[in-house]
Amino acid sequence: MPVGQWRFKPATTIQADGASAPVLTGFPSGWAIAYVHDTPGGPRPALQVTDGHIAFGPVRYAAPAQAGLRGADLTFTPVGGLVVAWVQPVDGQDGDGVARAAAVPAGIPGAAFGPVEDVSPAEAVHEVRLADDSRAGQPVAVWTARPGGTGPGVALAQLRTLVRSAARLP
Repeated sequence: MPVGQWRFKPATTIQADGASAPVLTGFPSGWAIAYVHDTPGGPRPALQVTDGHIAFGPVRYAAPAQAGLRGADLTFTPVGGLVVAWVQPVDGQDGDGVARAAAVPAGIPGAAFGPVEDVSPAEAVHEVRLADDSRAGQPVAVWTARPGGTGPGVALAQLRTLVRSAARLP
């Protein structure tokens, strides 16, 4: 087909209300999206997966509702499966906190999430991103943090924002 002849199909609704900042990734049998879903109990990290075609299946939650939860990210690795990460605020860290993640095993359609894991220490993490470490088949996470503190009690000249990383071990 010549350039300019491609068109997107009509839009479909995946989540009718309460979703923020969706991220999309492909994996061998389809597509997956992760987002923070604002449920009646509070925000939750959410995952929806295609059925191998275009339709997304029902929402699955990576963790219980947690006040202030934000910033979901997603990756797929052949060994680690679909991994969703998010930031969970911690008291005293001015809205920042700890990066957390949970995984759905690879190759098991409809599988439940495994346990929630701390990706980072509680060091005023502001955002977290995931990628596939193709050498190990596991995800790697990077995040920004201010381990020396943040907020009105820390002088501007003393604020340090670090970038850290960690790879998930099998």
